[in-house]
Amino acid sequence: MENILTKKSFLDTLIKVLFVVGVISLGVSIIMFGAYNWDSLGKLEKFAIAQGAFLAPLIISFFLNSKFIQNILLFVSSILIGANLALIGQIYQTGADTWQLFALWAALSSLFALLLKTNLHLLLVAILIEFTLYLYADIYWWHRHSIIYLHLMLFIVNGIFWMVSIYFNNNFLSKLFSLATTIFATLFIIGSTIEHLWAISLIYPIFVALVWYFYRVSSLNLYYIELLALSLVVSFLIILAYYLFRHAHSDFDVISRSIVFIGIIMTVTTIVYKFIKKLKVENEV
Repeated sequence: MENILTKKSFLDTLIKVLFVVGVISLGVSIIMFGAYNWDSLGKLEKFAIAQGAFLAPLIISFFLNSKFIQNILLFVSSILIGANLALIGQIYQTGADTWQLFALWAALSSLFALLLKTNLHLLLVAILIEFTLYLYADIYWWHRHSIIYLHLMLFIVNGIFWMVSIYFNNNFLSKLFSLATTIFATLFIIGSTIEHLWAISLIYPIFVALVWYFYRVSSLNLYYIELLALSLVVSFLIILAYYLFRHAHSDFDVISRSIVFIGIIMTVTTIVYKFIKKLKVENEV
């Protein structure tokens, strides 16, 4: 009986994978067809291809009983919203900035996300919002400020998405956004420390304290503590390497400082490894 169930679950998974591959292949073939014949197509033909590709999966999804297939088809429609907006902007020369296209795309895709609440749609909306903010800042902000502020912005935005995913009890997105938050937090503290932006760098210790409180003191969650430990170790070692080697003027200096640095790496990683191992034992008890 167990063997039959295993075979059935394998076949179900295989069918789902083949369906996703088929949908992607069909989408790519439509894009390739349009791209190859783009110059010879008129405005109506271009709109027919783009809007047909958007409407077809949307209409088909209403006649299907499989929730999985419906979600995949609606996700394809969500992606093709962007293609239609880009086409309108190109043909009618609206003069809109790229960030406005992504903002409108995110707003329209959020309707699917709110109705369906699937990981794919929520993730797509989050990515589009982040692209919108990045492109907006690229036009009005980055030419006057350091890239550290980009890391800070993405750190905060992903942190907000992390909190939202926790609120909706979505474990998958919670782990994904916590990873993104930790990556940008690490980049931020490294850059702000090296550039001596001490005031804004205080945001990182607050982040560390919050993660420690919620996932160690309040309740133990090894995934988030391991992420935090990795961030602390990586940021500490990179900042240390920067200050240790920037004034090394001779080969002897470089070699001697490298030996010290290797020793510090081994010590720090050993301490962190033992600490995580202790937490795992504590968690099992």
